Amino acid sequence: MQVLLKNLTMTSQETSDALKKSFGIHTLRNKFSGRKLFRDNYFNLVMGDFEILDNTRNKHFFENIVEFARDQQDINLLPALRKIAYNPALGESIRQQASETMEMIEEGSTSPVLAGKADEPKGYREKIANARKMLSGHRYPQTTEILRLLREKSPELKKLALYLVGKFKMTDMSQEVCECLNNPEISSDAVRVLESLSKEIRTELRKYCLASSGNIVTGRNIIRILGKTCTRDNTEFLFSLLWSNSRRIRETALSALVNCGFKVTDNDRGRLTRMIYDTFGLISWILAAEVCLEKNIDTLLLGEMNNEYSRWKDFASGLLSLLPVHGDKSGQEHRHAGKTDEYSEYLSRISDIVFSDRIKLNSTVLTGGGPYLKMLKKLQKFFPVDVPSYKELLEDLINRDYNTISIWTKVRALRNIAAIEDENLAESVVALLFSPEQILQEEAARLIARTDDKLYSRVEERLRNDEHKKKLDLIINGKVNEKNLLYNKVIFLKSCFPSIQEEKLYFLASLLQYVSGSEEGIKNNLKFALIWMMSLENPIPQVHIIYDSQDSISAEILNSEGGYGYVLPFSALSEFEYQYPEDMMDILKYIDDNEE
Repeated sequence: MQVLLKNLTMTSQETSDALKKSFGIHTLRNKFSGRKLFRDNYFNLVMGDFEILDNTRNKHFFENIVEFARDQQDINLLPALRKIAYNPALGESIRQQASETMEMIEEGSTSPVLAGKADEPKGYREKIANARKMLSGHRYPQTTEILRLLREKSPELKKLALYLVGKFKMTDMSQEVCECLNNPEISSDAVRVLESLSKEIRTELRKYCLASSGNIVTGRNIIRILGKTCTRDNTEFLFSLLWSNSRRIRETALSALVNCGFKVTDNDRGRLTRMIYDTFGLISWILAAEVCLEKNIDTLLLGEMNNEYSRWKDFASGLLSLLPVHGDKSGQEHRHAGKTDEYSEYLSRISDIVFSDRIKLNSTVLTGGGPYLKMLKKLQKFFPVDVPSYKELLEDLINRDYNTISIWTKVRALRNIAAIEDENLAESVVALLFSPEQILQEEAARLIARTDDKLYSRVEERLRNDEHKKKLDLIINGKVNEKNLLYNKVIFLKSCFPSIQEEKLYFLASLLQYVSGSEEGIKNNLKFALIWMMSLENPIPQVHIIYDSQDSISAEILNSEGGYGYVLPFSALSEFEYQYPEDMMDILKYIDDNEE
């Protein structure tokens, strides 16, 4: 088992993350990435960290620095402008623009933008200028000044307040910065500031993580920050989070512990061993489900259960890596007696089965029960799991806890139920109409519509009367446009971003807009968006990346027979990054590949 533990220290997710890190955003050339690079690195540039200036050749990034500095007369960017102006590796044009902008700022020239826009609050520009002046200076700001800026409605003023906290190491304001993690518009700025203070505010970060246990996004952000400072107090706290109710919190905490090289102490070894054992029990249940699906030749749902298996196997792999191996001075130096030894022996044998005997199958080619069944029989020596009937399995999947089985697997199960055949299943499906997940509501309505719409009539009045309720009504009445269903939006996005899990794409699908009609119908509503257009004659999407209303798109497909499109505003990408920052690189690469 010791050899096995050493070989399992990097999960497939960690391998993917390592590949993404080697191909970072600084290597991309598109305009969206250039804007994001500037947005993400403004604090570093202000703090005198110019590494990004040497690591990227994205011309849009440098253009954003120069344009912002010129329009805003931002004296904080003078050092960065100087680096650009005297960098012989850059083009003559951008170097000249940087030099001219630098001279303009130093001479105190007035930019027309500084006069203010019609829709800006009174005194806004003056507040911005004063905050930037404070940021460029050396006077330690008063706490009241920072609080005043944080109370402003403007995200730009809030960002400057955060940068002031970071620059002057105002650790006494760490809680106020933590509260900014809940605001998607400034969350990434709060993360950077907290990272710069993380060594001094470890206790405050841990307290806020516990206080915000209901906010998974905030919790994950703090876990990532704590995971970059691998002190014993931090890793012990992260270890405690492995027992969180949230699957995403557990996985994020485990990733941080693995990256820190954490090993459990004697006191915690038994507790961790039991968690590993329980995880293998869940894996055994998933394997039994796979046997059932293989027998019933359900290739689609089998593919989803394979994904569930891999995800839980990665989790088990990470847990195993936390156990000290023989000779590890950080762990136990003697053998445990009694029950713990038995558990260790069991885990060794189970691990050999799960990690050595698993045969990867092409989900479109089923063998009638060979490899899955053989593996299950080995695990049944340790776990009392039986192969369910197909009907039992589908009902079990839609009722399983969200932190055990993903939403997308539940959706696939609902799609596979031809009709509701008994009262128990009817109750389960009707309950999903009240689920907080809209995709489950839609799929439950589809199942009710193809069974008995009277089930919907029973609870219709109890449903919240909003736009989504109108969509459910259309589903029940058979009048919904299938292309506008969240399920089909997820399938479409998966074809564009195949490496991102469907459960994450579901969040993006909820922000994806379905359109049909003229080119003007799109352009009147949006700029800064990804647009795909398709038709019956041309099913391969034409991709358009729109940055302003002057960008041209072809309406030929949209106006042809069956023409339609999907529009994804760039603001949706920012919201997606707030939820799933680890997957943003895949989208940025897609934009890079499709930008003309």
